[in-house]
Amino acid sequence: MNKVSGKRILLVDDDRISLGFIAAYLRREGYEVDTSENGEIALEFLEENIPHLIICDVEMPVMGGKELRKSLRNNSKFRLIPFIFLSGKTDAHDIIEGLNLGVDDYVTKPVSHVELGARARATLERQALYEDLLNYDHLTGVLSRRNIESKLKDELVRVKRYGRPFSLIMVDIDHFKKINDRYGHLFGDLVLEKVAKNMSQKIRDVDYVGRMGGEEFVIGLPETPRQAAFEVAEKVRKSISEVTYEENPEVRVTISGGVSCAPDEGDQLNQLLEIADKKLYQAKGDGRNRIIDELTEPS
Repeated sequence: MNKVSGKRILLVDDDRISLGFIAAYLRREGYEVDTSENGEIALEFLEENIPHLIICDVEMPVMGGKELRKSLRNNSKFRLIPFIFLSGKTDAHDIIEGLNLGVDDYVTKPVSHVELGARARATLERQALYEDLLNYDHLTGVLSRRNIESKLKDELVRVKRYGRPFSLIMVDIDHFKKINDRYGHLFGDLVLEKVAKNMSQKIRDVDYVGRMGGEEFVIGLPETPRQAAFEVAEKVRKSISEVTYEENPEVRVTISGGVSCAPDEGDQLNQLLEIADKKLYQAKGDGRNRIIDELTEPS
């Protein structure tokens, strides 16, 4: 199975015979296919369902493909769904007009099912690559800052709704600048990769790690009170301190971290990040290579 198999495609065409043949072919190719007979019906479908790709005929009664595309471009919920036009018009002007609406491809009728399948697959693969670039940190493979913040906000919505605990751990690699300065940035990148991989291996499947930037990471722990989160952070800290590096055997990398928990310490992301950051700062001040889950007042 290729990486886009199982993706959901909405097929919009008023020609029921063509619609049926294309839908049957795409299903044989491993896609989940929904069908609509015009743009108006497609809009009703989209209110409850978000496909991975829309393949749409240009000329249809009630609402044609161009009108549907314009409507979707004006809605932030739908504008990034990949879109392919089908049309019997082969004139260059018509094709250019269609492409100017921001569609990903333009396929002329009569449709070769094999060609359409190949174009659909290429469009979905490009979209998957684009999403990977947005959602994952290119160096470490953990969630990007954009993605981790989105997931954390979603978790806090559930905290408000159900009152269940959620904890996050903010982690920073100790003396990372010195590592870069002494051993070079290539080795520094290796350290980032190994630290991220180690954190990912020490948490549950429902937990997740994201890179906030530089040498700073956040771990999200759903359904986890603060003490349990502290224990996870300690396990991660200890494991990372034991990692060896063949390239520079004398190097021992450590981390410092701070733990915050919702709803006990707030239910807004900025609040929890600020609290975790203060605890992280205290961990640095107390000598590094430690996790702080409760702030202590200066004496």
